[in-house]
Parts: sequence; C-alpha cells; structure tokens
Amino acid sequence: MGQGPKFWRDLRGVTEPAIVLYPKRIRRPSRMPDPKGRLTAQERTFAKHYAATGDGAYSARMAGYGSPAQRASANLQKPGVLAEVRLQARKRLESEGAEVGVQTLIEIATDRQQPGGTRVRAAAELVKQSGIGRADDGRPKEPHEMTASELQQAIEHLERLAGDRAKIISGVAVVSGAERDDIFA
Repeated sequence: MGQGPKFWRDLRGVTEPAIVLYPKRIRRPSRMPDPKGRLTAQERTFAKHYAATGDGAYSARMAGYGSPAQRASANLQKPGVLAEVRLQARKRLESEGAEVGVQTLIEIATDRQQPGGTRVRAAAELVKQSGIGRADDGRPKEPHEMTASELQQAIEHLERLAGDRAKIISGVAVVSGAERDDIFA
C-alpha cells in the first residue's frame, strides 16, 4: 500500500512502521526441480509404468498423481522423465524381450509342424545368438572379447598394415591442419 515519505513524516520520532504487511501465504511449488536432474520417486514410478504400457493416464494414476491426465502430459514434457522412460524400456527389452525372443525361436525350431526352412533358420539364429561355433567361423574376435595380449597383438598388426600403406612424400612441404587454417601465418 504505497506508503512513501509522507507516511514516515507523519510518524515523527518513530523509527519503525506501525503496521507491517506480509503476504498471507507464499506459494511455493510442491517440489522444486532437482538442479542435478534427479527424478522424484513418483516420476520414476511414472516412467516405469509408461515404458511398460505406453498409457500416460494409467501410469500417472499408478504413480499416485491426483490429476493423472494433466500430470502425464506434464511429465512427458520433462527431458529427465523421457530419458528414464527410454532407460526403462531398454531394460525391459533386454530382460523380457530377449527371453521372449529366445523362447519363440526354441518353439519354432522344435515345432515339427513348421516348415523345414523356418525351423533351420530358427535353429541357426539360436546357435548364432548363443555364441556356439563363433571361433570356427573364421572371423576375428571382437575387441571386447579379446584378452590384453590379444589386443596388443591386434594393435601391432594394424600398425604394421598402416605403415605398409603409408606413402612417403619427399621434397614436398607438409603443412599441418592448424597452420593451413591460420590465414595470418
């Protein structure tokens, strides 16, 4: 209530105002966003259910939100929640999805009523996924499958190959990338 200098002149000798006005209630959000991007337990529960069902309102209801449709929409706008949904979906795919896929391949491979070609393809995929026969196929091991000494041997082999392919340039000034891009040099 705009009490300026006149208000203070009327209270000669009084150094503090007679009435102090404070707002009735300071509204704060129920939970401030975490500066480090961590999710609340409700948001994690929402993400888990959303990854499993794809139903936002159901997921918000299961997470305990009061107005599920609005909260689902709001949660799906948050990058942290979306990242958690992707993470939960990936986890579910790796655990349940792989299990279902292998079980289906086993059922196809063992079902005598399936055509022969289908059964053979299913069996071949099972063998491929299990890693059986990998060393016999003639392909080199992947780096994550190698031991430290095998990695060192592979690095030395690649360095020898790179050295054999390198062209020797004589009599030509070679300019490094930094000097070539510097227009004032």
